[in-house]
Amino acid sequence: MNMTGDKKSRSLTIAELKQMIIDSEETVWSVAQLAELLGTTPQAIRKRITRGYIPAHKEGHSWYILKSEYIRNLKAK
Repeated sequence: MNMTGDKKSRSLTIAELKQMIIDSEETVWSVAQLAELLGTTPQAIRKRITRGYIPAHKEGHSWYILKSEYIRNLKAK
């Protein structure tokens, strides 16, 4: 039996394994952390998020920014 309780075990694909490694190394910034890194205010970061300039995810009342998405967004401009 595997960890999920299924009788059939399943091997991870190379793509799944790569994604697990990427996810484990992902940097997540709070609004305050990104503001400090960029030398601006949290209010300015929130404004950029609501205008769609910075990709972010909302959890409860807080916004979180994934470094990989932020960089990908910068490169796309």
